[in-house]
Order: sequence, then C-alpha cells, then structure tokens
Amino acid sequence: MSKKIRLKVPATSANLGAGFDAMGIALDLYCYATFKATDGGLRISGCPAEFRGEDNLAARAFRAVEDVIGAGHRGVEIEIDSDIPVARGLGSSAVMLAAGAFAANEIYARPLDSAKLLEITTAIEGHPDNLAPAIYGGLCASVAENGKTPVSAHYPVSENLRFVALVPDFPVSTAQARKALPGEVSFKDAVFNLSRLSLLPKALETGDSALIGAALDDRLHQPCRAKLIRGYDLIRARALDAGAAGVVISGSGPTILCVLRREEAEGFVTRMGRVLEPLEDHWVCHILDCDREGARVI
Repeated sequence: MSKKIRLKVPATSANLGAGFDAMGIALDLYCYATFKATDGGLRISGCPAEFRGEDNLAARAFRAVEDVIGAGHRGVEIEIDSDIPVARGLGSSAVMLAAGAFAANEIYARPLDSAKLLEITTAIEGHPDNLAPAIYGGLCASVAENGKTPVSAHYPVSENLRFVALVPDFPVSTAQARKALPGEVSFKDAVFNLSRLSLLPKALETGDSALIGAALDDRLHQPCRAKLIRGYDLIRARALDAGAAGVVISGSGPTILCVLRREEAEGFVTRMGRVLEPLEDHWVCHILDCDREGARVI
C-alpha cells in the first residue's frame, strides 16, 4: 500500500448553458492535495477549522472508498492547497470529493476503476455533472437518477478555444441557486434547450464561434439565476461585445464563463478589465484552458 501521494484535481464548470445538470467541462485551475496514510485518526490542514472533521468532503469520499473495498478506516492526513474559489460555481465541492476518492484508490493500489469512483462520489454529491469532468477531464455529459449507476460520455474540445472565468468576491450557494429555479418550465422552453444542447458537443469540438453562440443559449436556469449575480446583464452584454463567442453562468454562479478563440483571450481580458474595474464586487479574470486529464497523481 502506498503511504503518501500528492495529486491535483481540476476545477469544473457545469451546465454550460443548455446542458443544465447534464454537462460539465474541466478547466486548468487546480486543487492540490496530499494524502498520507497514518497509524490512526484523521488530520486535515489547509482549510478552515470547521471543515477539518469527518464531514470534510475529501475525507467522506476517502472513507466511502474504504467502505466499498472493505479496507476499514485507517488513519489519514490530508493537506489541501486549492486555487479553486469556494461557492463560486467552479465545482469546489465536487473537486474535494474527487480528490478523496482518487487518493484512497491510489493508496490502496487502485482496486477500483474511474467509473466506480464516479458512482461512489455521486452517491455523496447527488449528481455527477461536476464530478465526471473532475475525474475524467475534458467535456463530459452524465446521467444519474434514482440510485442508478451514473453513466457518462466524453467529448473532445478544440485546442483553439480558451475559457475566461470572471469571478466576483461574493458567493452563491448551490441551495440558494436551486431555490431560484421554477417548479415547472414550458414545453417550448424545454424544446429550445434540447435543440441547443444537441449542438453543444460539436460546437466545442470544432471551436466554431457561431455554433458556440447558439449552443450556449438557455431558457431553463440562467434567466432565474442571473438575478443572483449583481451586474450580470451588463457583464454578459459587454463580454459579447468584447468578442466572446458565448457567455454562461458557471455552475450555480456567480462566476461567469466566457468562451472564445485562443488568440482573442488576452485582448478580451484587457477590455473586460475596464468593464469590471468600477463594479462593486472586485471581479477577477482567469484565462483557462480545458483540462483533458482529470484527477491525477503528481
């Protein structure tokens, strides 16, 4: 049994407009975590004190893997060093689950495959849209309901695309974002989203700007969640004016994710900096690539 490993897990952006609760993409903003097997107990560092117990998501996933393989709960030290902001719509909770499950599987000599790790972590998280790209990397579609084993599909993403995450200094919790959603949607809006979703994998594979713009449109969740993000309408309009092929709310928000051609990213950030600087929420721009590997040992 390996005694100590260090790994990194990518941030993720779920939904991608029309892909509500179904699509997610891994991005090259990382959580780094070190797991060390010990003689007993649980010790966690690198996070606030209230998250250093057995309820820590990385610890829960680590223990869940131990339960599945029948290993018993051994001692473990977890050191977290994450660049992924919490409660900003970049998959921070899924990343911790993926880290814990992946680390336990490595420490116990890889008895489980990635599909089983996705199943274990989905049972904790409740849905796999962020977990699949965190584990596999790339663009993923995933389905899981009523206790069934999650099923995921993986798609290529054009090397010509970059993703600019506009991140403010205020959080939006998943529960808060869920409460903003309607109980029912119209048949017309459902068809609208389905037609856009059918375009999304090809749009991101080819990097076609017109196709991306159409594919990232949405009527099911973003019109409701936009109200939770101060300045959203202004920022979205200016981002499109500045050259973004598409603009979406990342996950539950409040991060706004812009998709554009690689060569346009630097100029886009300069233009958006002038838009964001006078706003009240101290927005930060991150120029990101798609991460194509997912969780891995370093």
